[in-house]
This record gives sequence, structure tokens and C-alpha cells, in this order.
Amino acid sequence: MRYTIFLCVFWGILATVAWGDDSLHAQKQFCDEAVRTGNVAVAEELGKMLLDVRMNTNARTALENLPNAAGLPVLRAALGKTSEPNCLAGILQSLGNQRDAVSIPAIGELLKNEASAPCVRAAALKALGRIATEDSLAQVKAFLKAPQQELRQAAADGMFFAAEVFRKENQKENEKGCYQAVLDAKVDEPTSRIAKANLASEAGIVLLPAVTLDAVWKERPDATVWDRIAAPTPQDLENYLKTKKPEDFSSEEVQQEAANLCLRMDAKEEAFAKLQAFCAQDLLPVVRIANLMGIPESLVILERLAREGDDRVMDAATQALGAWPTYDVAPLLMRLAMTHPVEKYRIRLLRGYIRILKRWDIAILEKKQMCHAVLAVATRAEEREMVEPILASLNQSLPEKALFNGKDFTGWEGREDIFQVVEGAIVGGSMEKPLGQNEFLTTKERFGDFYLRLEAKIVGEKGNAGIQFRSERIPNNHEMIGYQADMTSDGGYWGCLYDESRRRKMLQTAPPEIQQAVWKPGEWTRYEILCDGPIVKLFVNGVQTVEYSELDDSIPKTGLLGLQIHAGPPAQSSYRNIFITTK
Repeated sequence: MRYTIFLCVFWGILATVAWGDDSLHAQKQFCDEAVRTGNVAVAEELGKMLLDVRMNTNARTALENLPNAAGLPVLRAALGKTSEPNCLAGILQSLGNQRDAVSIPAIGELLKNEASAPCVRAAALKALGRIATEDSLAQVKAFLKAPQQELRQAAADGMFFAAEVFRKENQKENEKGCYQAVLDAKVDEPTSRIAKANLASEAGIVLLPAVTLDAVWKERPDATVWDRIAAPTPQDLENYLKTKKPEDFSSEEVQQEAANLCLRMDAKEEAFAKLQAFCAQDLLPVVRIANLMGIPESLVILERLAREGDDRVMDAATQALGAWPTYDVAPLLMRLAMTHPVEKYRIRLLRGYIRILKRWDIAILEKKQMCHAVLAVATRAEEREMVEPILASLNQSLPEKALFNGKDFTGWEGREDIFQVVEGAIVGGSMEKPLGQNEFLTTKERFGDFYLRLEAKIVGEKGNAGIQFRSERIPNNHEMIGYQADMTSDGGYWGCLYDESRRRKMLQTAPPEIQQAVWKPGEWTRYEILCDGPIVKLFVNGVQTVEYSELDDSIPKTGLLGLQIHAGPPAQSSYRNIFITTK
């Protein structure tokens, strides 16, 4: 997934708004929608917004996020359509973010033109640094000794940006060369100290950077210093926070500063912890910073604040999650849609999940699972009506098949003294006597890639059972070999993936907090298994508990399904409403 540090902040309803709407709010919503959907058809409209200083940031954020670099031609063309300094500076920043080498000549012309506003020339230097090619950096280095301090400083920034690019690409010598160029130019004392600190860090000297950067903070505790630290440490964040008061974080500018600083840190979880402690009296800025950062670690803090914050914080966190632009938020949204204590937020989160379902190109088996999850959770007709047509269309492409007729064992084989049909369910085991060995009722048909959904429950003091898949019966033995979706009467293994009789170990376990939130003892529980190539996903009551990728190519990707009752004290496992979709 691609994340960007300049994600729009979206705090409103999810709606596509036409460009013709006169209100500034509507135009911003239009940009937000473009970020969420990646609709390349709106690129030209976004290009018009670039020329409005009020909309420039929103429009270029959307253009940066269009798929397949579809926004680049519009950004390039915009350089020749405006002379407004702030608009030009923003466009240059976006071209730098995109590392667009094609635009180097045009950026160079703006840089060399002494009539260009100082902020434009500074932005050009930083953009050329971010592009980080030999040609672009030659122009940046030429300005390290420019007579104007602002341009010298911007050139140093450009070299720091280039160093960060090289660090991510593991080009150590080029990274060191960027820092050395700044150090040799002696741009100013604090900046040169930062270059020296980063060089020392690359050389493996761990104490010097902290000491040097700390000294710099004391001399110039402002954004022009911390923004030049290529790889900030938790101590750097603490130093930054010392220059602020909690109320400063109500400013969007400060929120963006903090987001940029934290994004460059390796210890992002520690960064969030420090921000949360600093803003303890009002956690709303932490929600907004996490949203601006737009990274997987943000989802962890947003989920926590969506559950534990006051109503303002819950409202902001659930809005951020509901409008999150990447697919990886889907399991979290369903989990919260099922378990959040406040109904209005459950509805909002479920709608966010439906948005992901409708707008992402999701594999058909997984899309069917998502539709069934919504239908099982939705309490209102509005949400059900959003997915019912989608599911109907999917069922036309890949029809669902009932594996159990609710009456007898047609299509199944196993010991009928152990398994029986009771009230429309397959029941294994007995509450009257213990079982001496594992027993399985298996399908006669084999399956490869599939989506299986059923309801299951298990009773008994130490009941243990599971659903075998991509499995085989071991010849001349009562056992099966293969994957198992596990379940126990104490709830401890629901949603866990076990490798029965093969590797004989848990391949992946479900987080206990998720098990406790979605499993109800002694009740019918929805169990779903999705196998697509090497990927195995398990769901309990619609909530994903496992996503496992099989790395061993020798493991079969086809096999039988089996319903187990485990050896042990008196217990019964029950299964009903068993349906499968296959490719």
C-alpha cells in the first residue's frame, strides 16, 4: 500500500461533490473524494483548483494520490499557468514528492530566474533535492554557497531530502555525500552540525548524533532545525515537544509539523505514546496527527481512541477510520462495527466498511465474504440494501452451493455412530460418554480455492473440535492431515489456524481480545474460511482473526473438508448452514 504524508484531513460525510458547487467546503470534499477513490477522470478539474491558493494544497494532494501517476501531467502543466508564489511553491513540492525527473528543466528555470519569489526558488531547491538525480542535485549543490541565506538554507534542505531518499534506497555512499556537501559548504552552524551528526550516525557512532542534535535544539528550537533531521529519535521528539504547549496542537500547522517529524522516526509507536501523554487533556490533535500520517501504525492508535476517548475524540477517530483511503482498514472497521458500544459509531464504521467493499478491486471470493459479513451485522435496512445487489451479482458469477441438506449425510462420509443429524445440524460426539480418538466427517468432493461459511458451536467442559480444509484422510488411520480452523468450548482457540497431523502446531493464533469480543460461549457462531492460492483467512462472526500466507510450495492447495470432534471428555460439536463458493 502506498501512503503519503500529505493526506487530506477529512472530517465530513462521504459524498462526491461536483466542481460546480460554489462553496469552498464542497470543493474540499471533492478533493477528499478524489483521494479516497483515485478517480483519474477528475484530474483536469483538480488542475483548475491548483490555481486557487485556498485549494492548492487539497488539489495537489489529490493529484499526488491518483493511480499510475495520472496527476503528474496536470502538475507539470500548472507550472506555466500561474505566477502566484504560494501556488507555485505547492506545485513544486508535489513534483518533488513524486520525484518527477521530467520536470527538472522547468523547475531549474524557476530556480535560475532571479525574478522568481524567494519562496518559489526555495521550493524549487527542495523539489530538486527530493527528485535526487545527478542532474537535479548538481543544481542544488550550486546554491549551497549562494549569497542569499534563504537559498543556502533551502539548498541544504534539498540535500537532506536527497539523503533521506538515498537512505531508503540503501545507497549509503550517496547518502553520506549529501551530508558531506552541506558540511563542506558550512551553510550555517546548526545545519552543519546536523549534517555532521547524520554522518556520524552512518559511521556507527551512536552517541555523537544525540549530543550534537540536542545542542542544536538549545540554540535554535524551531521547525527549521527539526525539519532537517533525516532520522529523528524519540529524544528529538521530546525536544520538539519542549518548544510547544498542549494548546499549540489545536493548530493544523503544528499538527502537520508533528506528523512530518513522527513519520521520519523509526520508533513510531513510541512517538504516538509521547504525543498521547503530551496531549492527555485533549486527545483530538492526536487523532488528527495519526490521520495525517496515514500509516498502518496510525490505525492502532485510531482504534484505541475510537473506543476509549471522550465523545469528541470517538467522533473524530471513527470519522477518520470510516474515511481511511486504503483497503487494510477493512478488518478493523468490521471489528469495531460489531463491538463498539455506541450505535451511531457502529453504523458509521459499517458504512466505512461498505465503502471499501464497493470501491476497491477486491477478489470475488473475499468480496462475497465481506457482503455476508455486512448482512449479518447490519441492523438497519439502509446498510443491507447497499450490499444486497452486489452479492446478487456475485452469486450470478460464482453461485453458492449448499454442502449439507439439513436431513442426511448425502455428500459426506464418516462414522454415523459418532456423527448424526439433529434438528438440521450435523452433531459429532456425545455428552454421555468420552471419545477415545479424533473423528471426522468429510466431504466426498475436493476443493481448492473457495469461500466456506457455516455456523458452529461446541459444548462440553473440555470440548475441542475444528473444521478441516485442504486436508486428506490418512490411509488406514482415523486421523486427517491438513489445515484446521480450530474451536474449543472455553473459547481459547476459536479463529486459530492449526496444522493437523502435519506440522502439528498453530500456524497463526487469533488475538485473545478479538476472540473475547466476538465469540459467545455455547451459542451458534459464524465461522468462515477463505482460501485463495497461498492465502488463508479465517473469520469468526464476520471478524477476521487470521491471515496466513503459506510459504511452503509443497503444501497441497486442494483437499477435502472435514468436521471434527476431538478425543476427550464428553463433548459435542455441531455444524449447520454449510455453504461454499468455489472458483
